[in-house]
Amino acid sequence: SWDILGNVGNLSSATILFILQEWLEKRPLQPGEYALAAAFGPGFSAEFLLLQWT
Repeated sequence: SWDILGNVGNLSSATILFILQEWLEKRPLQPGEYALAAAFGPGFSAEFLLLQWT
């Protein structure tokens, strides 16, 4: 996110961990809830991660 970039700089692939931490602090997940993380790379590449909170 732009907030992470402004606060700590460009962390490349590790940025997703900082975004996840910030998001969970602002909106904690309840047991059984799902979250989807998506990342897009060069060309036609994408990664998705489905998380279920326990």
